[in-house]
Amino acid sequence: MRPLLGSVLRQCWSARRLAHTSRTVQVLSGIQPTGSIHLGNYFGAIKQWTEYQNGPHEDLFTSSDVPAPAESSIQYLPPIIQIVDMHSITTSHDSELLHNNIFDIAAVLLACGIDPKKCILFKQSSVPLTTYLCWVLCCISTMPQLSRFPQFKVCAFLCQ
Repeated sequence: MRPLLGSVLRQCWSARRLAHTSRTVQVLSGIQPTGSIHLGNYFGAIKQWTEYQNGPHEDLFTSSDVPAPAESSIQYLPPIIQIVDMHSITTSHDSELLHNNIFDIAAVLLACGIDPKKCILFKQSSVPLTTYLCWVLCCISTMPQLSRFPQFKVCAFLCQ
């Protein structure tokens, strides 16, 4: 386990260094297979994913804190889109329905224009390193750090 953890941390560190030195832009996003796709999913995420995979846009740098670099210095990497089935098991679910929803969501993404030749599309549980990363993050995250996140505050309030 220890050599694997070291390998994961080295890969994360080298990816972080690459991102800071070469001005790379890559989208990492996911969608839960807990139900059917609605207009909020489409306009909030899927439409933007399809636009990004078909070409970079200047509006990626809309924050006033981050100056937009010269267009020639940016390396756009293909977006990474995942079906986050491991996130959806944290809520009550019917395992048969969840299994079917995974295929339904994949079909909807493909029908909406997500092209596996232009992006990386995968199911979260098919990559075992995600559980290792979760374990590492759980070990280094402290309660004061977690209490700063609105998602944690809401979950902690609802669990009382």
